[in-house]
Amino acid sequence: MRFVCTIFVISYLLSLVSAGDYFAQLKAPFTADDLFKQDDSIKATHHVRDSIKSRISFGGFEGFSGKFEDDVLQRLLSNPLVAKVTPDIVVNALHIDQQTDAPKHLARLSQEGPVSKNPDSRAYCFDSEHEGEGVTAYVVDTGVNTDHPELEGRAVSGPNFSASENCNDKVGHGTHVAGLIGSKTYGVAKKINIVSIKVLDDEGSGTLSSVIGGLEFAVKHRQDSGMPGVVNLSLGAYKNVVLDEAVMATYKSGMVVVVAAGNNNIDACNTSPAGSPFAISVGAIDDTSDKIAPFSNWGPCINVFSSGIAVESLCGKNEESPTNLSGTSMASPVVAGLAGILLDKGVDYKDVAYHIDEMSIRGVIPKNSLVMRRGSPNKVASNGIRCY
Repeated sequence: MRFVCTIFVISYLLSLVSAGDYFAQLKAPFTADDLFKQDDSIKATHHVRDSIKSRISFGGFEGFSGKFEDDVLQRLLSNPLVAKVTPDIVVNALHIDQQTDAPKHLARLSQEGPVSKNPDSRAYCFDSEHEGEGVTAYVVDTGVNTDHPELEGRAVSGPNFSASENCNDKVGHGTHVAGLIGSKTYGVAKKINIVSIKVLDDEGSGTLSSVIGGLEFAVKHRQDSGMPGVVNLSLGAYKNVVLDEAVMATYKSGMVVVVAAGNNNIDACNTSPAGSPFAISVGAIDDTSDKIAPFSNWGPCINVFSSGIAVESLCGKNEESPTNLSGTSMASPVVAGLAGILLDKGVDYKDVAYHIDEMSIRGVIPKNSLVMRRGSPNKVASNGIRCY
């Protein structure tokens, strides 16, 4: 694995050119001339026509940019011919890093279709200026080996709510999950901070009260820190109203909640927390074919699918070698990493699910993989950046 810094793409940065610079899009079938004629008939100090910098007209899209005085801007905002008025944002070159020989779950995020089975042809392209820095990921799981060198000192242990004696991850599940969110080699958000909250014991089981206790800690810790946060729940049970209420409270506190869809090949709407409308629920695919994993839960409560078969990440017991695990438990942290990147970019927590949906690749899951999984979205998680 190595990193090269050779790819540039265009990205939007939400900053104003200067005060008063805006772009107005017109409703079809109106043109700029229609609006100018209407505005010229108004007795006013300033007119739209006099403030125009450029006009755009193509494929049914009509609009214009200009430096508008307040009175002109107010007329545009209330004009029935105008569809939208937006600040004339700056467009800059965005520096992208490319991780060659990348794990396939990362490669899948930055390409349109299934990954190659040849590891030498896989690459992960990502925005090196937004890797989750200043964001906290809460791993509510079996614990995390926070000293793992791949986590680069960015991981700490929170309290232990499980029945086990300490916070150590003897199962390896939580460490694997943390690695997918934010480790140096296997992580989506390579600079995110990680807080381990152990709620599952050394057999991988836990109680409802332990999970809710973990969520309470995550909420209060995030609020005290003032940092944006995402909590990952790679766990689940059959439908439980109390757990769903706790997830709702976690979300409403200002936290993004990402959850595993579950591994029972049933409708995720019948499970918790995957059925919660306040969580981003992630199903699993085989990223070499984009077929839904045979074990993955499915249905309309799923937001998106991500890699979930033979996913490579950290081994809790052996720091020298990675390990492959399968399950929606692996798909969820991949999307949690994407959420961390979006939060780093300044996206509001309420809008993260929308952006993950918008970036997702549609229509690539084979139809025969969806036919018995009614209501499942044909969407695969993506970071919106392609390796060309």
